[in-house]
Amino acid sequence: NTLGNQLHIVKIEKEKKKKNAPLLFNLAELQGECSKRLHISPAKTLEIAQSLYEKKLTTYPRTDARVLSSAIALEIDKEVRKIFDECYEKAKQVLSENSNLVALIANHLMEIETLTKEDIYELVETGKLAWWEKKKAKAEAERIAKEKEAELQGIYQKQLKAMEDAKNAANNESVLTDEPDDTSDSEPVEDVTEDNDNKEE
Repeated sequence: NTLGNQLHIVKIEKEKKKKNAPLLFNLAELQGECSKRLHISPAKTLEIAQSLYEKKLTTYPRTDARVLSSAIALEIDKEVRKIFDECYEKAKQVLSENSNLVALIANHLMEIETLTKEDIYELVETGKLAWWEKKKAKAEAERIAKEKEAELQGIYQKQLKAMEDAKNAANNESVLTDEPDDTSDSEPVEDVTEDNDNKEE
């Protein structure tokens, strides 16, 4: 239903359907698809198909048969599994023989996350990335500079505090020196000269 310019979904239905695999190509349909999708001429398509057949990678191209028997399907399955197994063993061998290089690339990927084709070539040839080493060196230099700056700032603050403490101590000592000494006060001495004169008379 549509209300104004809005579209409302009122019901959703889901169902499972079984769809058979498409039939195999015959030569005419293979040539037609290659011409339509890949712009390859029929003669070139036949040449490629014949080459693949001679390498035992495809079935015979010059046929109109579009369905394989169970026996043929089983043989194809065995060949496909054989190809997978051979590729798997080859991959294991390559990784084993180049384990150090694989570890080197993996470590760089953990740090950089993305490597270009040129980066990988450089790692293979030199074992390191010049641009990454420069970047790390710059970051390390900046880190050390910040640490030194913080260290010098701390020393400066300590010296400044020490100077302020010394100045305050000097001011306190000066104040104590200027204050009168209460312990030196004494009662006035009476003049007894006259009394002594009277006694002599």
